[in-house]
Amino acid sequence: MSGLTSDHELALHVWPSRWDLPTFTPECLAAILYAQLTIPGKFVLEECTDPDLSPNGQLPYITHGLACVASFPSIIKYIAGLRRPTETEDEREERSGDDAGPTDLSAALSPQERAQQTAWLAYVSANLGDLVACSFYTLRHNYYEYARPILAELFSAPQRYYLPDRLRDSYKPRLEAAGLWSIHAEEVEEEKRKRTGVANQSAISEAFGKEKVLDKARTTLNLLSGLLGDKLFFFHDRPSTLDVLVAAHILLLTYPPLPNDLLRALVADSYPTLHAHARRMHTRTLSPISQMQSVSSSPSASLPSSTFDLVDVQSRPVRVPDPLRVRSAPAVDFAHFASSLVLPFPRHIARSKSVARPKSKADEEFARMRWAWYGLSLLGVVGWVWATGLRIVILRKEDPDEEEQFVHVNEEEEGEEEGEEDEEDEAS
Repeated sequence: MSGLTSDHELALHVWPSRWDLPTFTPECLAAILYAQLTIPGKFVLEECTDPDLSPNGQLPYITHGLACVASFPSIIKYIAGLRRPTETEDEREERSGDDAGPTDLSAALSPQERAQQTAWLAYVSANLGDLVACSFYTLRHNYYEYARPILAELFSAPQRYYLPDRLRDSYKPRLEAAGLWSIHAEEVEEEKRKRTGVANQSAISEAFGKEKVLDKARTTLNLLSGLLGDKLFFFHDRPSTLDVLVAAHILLLTYPPLPNDLLRALVADSYPTLHAHARRMHTRTLSPISQMQSVSSSPSASLPSSTFDLVDVQSRPVRVPDPLRVRSAPAVDFAHFASSLVLPFPRHIARSKSVARPKSKADEEFARMRWAWYGLSLLGVVGWVWATGLRIVILRKEDPDEEEQFVHVNEEEEGEEEGEEDEEDEAS
């Protein structure tokens, strides 16, 4: 069993913060909430815009020493196996109550409850995940007017012009299987009909598309609302993994100010218990304004940063949650991108422009040797061309319709061929 020691930093890599939430995907947000409930203050939240760094090509993933674990279920299993470091008596008293549980939120569940939770986790990931993806990527006004411009800010040129659409296309097979992708095509046809003046048919198509989304949302939310009932949490009197995953999806359905607020209005008006449950989970895990921290590339440095606050002051708990330590995603400017296309420089991106690491003598020597290698390589190519006498001969035919032929001739080989022809003539 691994331990949480100061020797190995545990970093949770997620998509950057958007819409006043620490991230914008359900899996990343659920991982943050889980870590805040189990190992608060013992991990660093590292913003990432390159999913290819993950073992499975998707975010979130965690790095802890030599361990690198991807996918939400694997992250939960890894955190559940961690040991908390020895706490002082004051820390134990401060963490008394519901927050004093182990790193496994499912430790108090019976075998039957664990089996039920496994089934519900799969149901929530599939069905609530479809609704979140539909809200961001299928509804045309939400994507093109709000989600796409904000997602484009995460990337530098030229990635910002195609990566948001690539991220959207990754959800297309899933939404097509759920019958929610066709709504995008219906909205496009609706706009065409409005421009041509066919108002009645456009209104019917719009109502039909909205009803398809609402039917799926009501089916999913009715089951979860019935499971929660009047309780504070789904199992017992403390949060479980199911509470974390449901809250992450509900927060992303209700908090982003999307132009088409169809699902946000449905959750807030028709399912107040689920809405209050998500706000309660947010209150227990994410910090108020004065507690947020930003971590630079050096683990020992910290700077004040913005916060993710959703609830009003009256609904906040007595105990303030441990602050999130956020390490912002590195910014890549266009000059660095263009230079990487010219020469194979090693990929180096500064974590923070305000922190400049001086080069050591070994780094300077390595840089000089690298440039010397480039120079010797170029000189070797030029010398080889000059020594072998490689040249280009253009043969022109009298027939204007015949194309020009480009023949690479080596002078030494040409002389050998002429000598062979003379020997054949003498022999004959």
